Amino acid sequence: MKKENQRKNKKGDFLMPKVLEIILAVLWIVLLIVLGVKLLPLILPNPLNEAKSSLDLIYSSINNNIAQNKIEETILEIPNPANWIIMGYNKNSNFLISQCKTSSCICVCKTQIECDQSKNTGICYAIDELSSPFGPIVIKKDGTTFIKISFNKNIENDNLNFFIEEKK
Repeated sequence: MKKENQRKNKKGDFLMPKVLEIILAVLWIVLLIVLGVKLLPLILPNPLNEAKSSLDLIYSSINNNIAQNKIEETILEIPNPANWIIMGYNKNSNFLISQCKTSSCICVCKTQIECDQSKNTGICYAIDELSSPFGPIVIKKDGTTFIKISFNKNIENDNLNFFIEEKK
């Protein structure tokens, strides 16, 4: 009788650590998966953030020239987001973004139709000095998209206006 109990205890002694090892291994795997899912957005590029960076570059270049009253052409390299487009709209255009109905806008969008920041498909900045609509200018995958920003003086009010085109 004692030998049978000792045998059962030996089986129990062997089985319990293996079960604990399996449970710990599963918990570690689950933890690694959760960490991977949480860290993945930090590693992969976010197209909307890239669009905002590109638009910030364009917008600051325009505002710097206007603030300094420069009439110089500016050439900018726009590296990303690949396959998105740059467009300019005059106020009262048929564009669906509300800020572009009351003011001219510069936008970086996924497509001409999809340009909604709440849906991560585009971003627009209002800017009154845009002299004419432009685009679409496709941002190339290889990062060789250059735009030319040209400025001119408005004779009526002596303000600077600008227009944008792709530099080929």
